[in-house]
Amino acid sequence: MRAAIIGLGAISTTHYGAIGRAGGAVAAICDVDEAKLAAFREKTGCAATGYTDWHALLRDESLDVIHICTPHYLHAEMVIEALLAGHHVLCEKPLCINYAQAEEIARL
Repeated sequence: MRAAIIGLGAISTTHYGAIGRAGGAVAAICDVDEAKLAAFREKTGCAATGYTDWHALLRDESLDVIHICTPHYLHAEMVIEALLAGHHVLCEKPLCINYAQAEEIARL
């Protein structure tokens, strides 16, 4: 399993460890803040491809699952675009912030 993590805040290291324990590999990481990319690499030893643009990460067809660990208000858009790009998605809670977004995700 080739995984990606979008959003490298506090919860991202928990996802990183879980992916490894499940036998997967983190193949891509993404954060708009380059300092967070560097800090994540230093803390975890992760050598995955780094992105500051999550849209570019989604174009990587070799990824099996995208872990979305960003602020809540970004979840729905990222989940929808990741699904439309053909990826499986694991999203931190909440999945979205309103009923209309939930309905749109459910239609996919």
